[in-house]
Amino acid sequence: MRRFPKLETTYAPEVVKLVKQALEQIGDIEPWFDKDMGCWRFEHPDFPESYGGESEEEVKQGYPLYLANMFQAQLENNLAPYIEEKIHFRGGKRPGAGRPKGTTKGPRKVAIKVEPKMAAWLKDPAHLKQVEKLMG
Repeated sequence: MRRFPKLETTYAPEVVKLVKQALEQIGDIEPWFDKDMGCWRFEHPDFPESYGGESEEEVKQGYPLYLANMFQAQLENNLAPYIEEKIHFRGGKRPGAGRPKGTTKGPRKVAIKVEPKMAAWLKDPAHLKQVEKLMG
């Protein structure tokens, strides 16, 4: 795999790790010339937006830095929600994400719509036990 010295000296190790995992998922960066834009471009369906430059080599060198900026913003929770939902990346996870170890989901719950008066009545544990007893 190609090395990106600017990437490794500028960004935190976890960002570098995410970029390397993303580049493995992407494979070869093969830019194409976009006649409408008048520049070389590269985009991948698993990551939002595209990256453009004056030459193929510039795009090949710049795309990993673009990914690094995106992952840095994501780790800082500074990424727009519409961009976040477009990312389809298999690698890495954010620290603290997910349910804490040792916890369980508990019993399944379903939302129902009832009148507020009935909802207040059902919130009382004694009344809820009456309903459970009635259901058998």
